[in-house]
Amino acid sequence: MDTSVLLDVFTADAGHLRGSQDALRKAIQQGRLIICEVVLAELRPCFLKRAALLKALETLKVDFSPITQEAALLAGEAWKKYR
Repeated sequence: MDTSVLLDVFTADAGHLRGSQDALRKAIQQGRLIICEVVLAELRPCFLKRAALLKALETLKVDFSPITQEAALLAGEAWKKYR
């Protein structure tokens, strides 16, 4: 799950909330929601306490799965091509 979708939902972003809620619903229907350490780190500043973030993720049944070094390198290379 991309950070921006979760941020829109957690912060109730007026401009993107509805679209992000729809994307989140579709993702839930398709299978597990998974985040890596990057997403977890990017979400952390939006919550006063760690426990609140972890509870929000638990409520959505989000699983945590750290990425490997190889996966991170490939993601960076794909991002560069995309940009």
